[in-house]
Amino acid sequence: MLKNKLKVKGNIAIDFYIKNKLLWLKESEIYSDRSKQTYLDFIILYSHPIEVFKNKDLCKFTSSEIIELFQNLPKIKERNASTLWSAINGYLTWGAGRGLCPQGNPCDGLKFTEVFNVNKEAIKSTYIKLDEFWNKINRYHTEFKLDYEKLIVPVLYRYGVDNKYLPYLEWTDIDVKDKILSIWNENRKDVIMLLPIDDNFIQFMYNVYKNSDNICFDDYNNINFNSENIMTVKEENKKEDDSFGLVISQSTIYSRYNQIFKTTKDMRMSIKDLLNSRKYDILFELLKEKGQLDVNDITDVYRQFTGKTSTTGTLNLRNDFEIISDTHILTASELK
Repeated sequence: MLKNKLKVKGNIAIDFYIKNKLLWLKESEIYSDRSKQTYLDFIILYSHPIEVFKNKDLCKFTSSEIIELFQNLPKIKERNASTLWSAINGYLTWGAGRGLCPQGNPCDGLKFTEVFNVNKEAIKSTYIKLDEFWNKINRYHTEFKLDYEKLIVPVLYRYGVDNKYLPYLEWTDIDVKDKILSIWNENRKDVIMLLPIDDNFIQFMYNVYKNSDNICFDDYNNINFNSENIMTVKEENKKEDDSFGLVISQSTIYSRYNQIFKTTKDMRMSIKDLLNSRKYDILFELLKEKGQLDVNDITDVYRQFTGKTSTTGTLNLRNDFEIISDTHILTASELK
């Protein structure tokens, strides 16, 4: 039984096709609640429109129609397509067991790797290059009159700062001389990450700090940041924190970020893509320096920007960077 009720996200009516998926997930005991929600989200996003268009449930699809569905997916990463494959295959296995599939599970005999063509261009498009990013920020500032303080959130995302660390980030965390941004844990007792920054970042942050568009620096030693929080907020939008009193909430930060794209009418930049793009920057720098990267380099960069190790996270970073950089990352076995 679901601990948390599944949510049909967006303004989508719960039709016959969605009711079938909800029944499948309700009866399935092999998936966690989180997996059930993910499967439902993916099916509604990618296959439900096809069901509506064809006027038939996935259980009535033929093998060729399943292949057609996957080969005509919009820009989607391989691991997301793999999740969709698992969801559809699980649903059709359930449907076949209930006699809903006239010819059995149409996925039987098909292999995901043969059905789905990796959309390399979609993966490459997730890398938001620094020069392109700054061009956007400058355009938002000049064309839409957004002051730098309103643009600080995407800049921090682009330099690898996850949303959960933003409420406690202070100006003194910016080391101008060594070009390092210190990320502390929530009680600010320990530095958990040291993120590389550059002149563009420092100049932007200095403009925010001094609240002026005309300030430029020539000597780093002349920049003195204080210990106040970088993210400021109106009193009514603050939340109580046991250690720091009133601080900005993460939801307020998200709202500020989303407001940028409502104002500019521009396509919203994925926060995940912004965070990952900084990892790609550093990997490209390492690649230029070393000429060849190995899995240890990928592991080190992943840990540098997350403060932890993860087999899955490292593998995903490696796979994506191989495609983005058109280069091969040496595996552990190849290093022996």
